[in-house]
Amino acid sequence: MTRSTRVLTAIPVLSIAAGALSTNGGLSGPLGNALVLLQSAGSVALIVLWFLLDARERNYRASWGLRISMAALTVVALPYYLFRSRGASGGLRALAAAAALLILSMAGYAVAFRVRAILI
Repeated sequence: MTRSTRVLTAIPVLSIAAGALSTNGGLSGPLGNALVLLQSAGSVALIVLWFLLDARERNYRASWGLRISMAALTVVALPYYLFRSRGASGGLRALAAAAALLILSMAGYAVAFRVRAILI
C-alpha cells in the first residue's frame, strides 16, 4: 500500500469519528457546526496531501495554480487532476473510486451517528 493510499483511508476514518462525536447529526448548534467544519477542513487537507503524494509518485508536475485550486476548489480540481494524470479511462476509474470513497465516508458518518444515538 502506497503512502497516498494510506492517506485516503484516513478520510472515512475521520468521517466515522465525526459521526461518533456528533451530538445532533451536525445539523445545528455550536458543537455540531464546529465538528462539521473540522471534518470538512480535515478532509480537504487529506485530499490535498493525497494529491501531493500521488503527483510525486506519478512524476506529475503540478502547477501552483492546480495546487492552490486543489485546496480551494477541490470539487473541480480533483477530477481535472485525475484525468490529466491518468488519461481518459484511468481518470474515469479514479473518479468512480473517489465517488465511492465519498459515499463510504458519508455512510460511515451516518452509521457512527446512529450507533452513538442508540448507545447513549
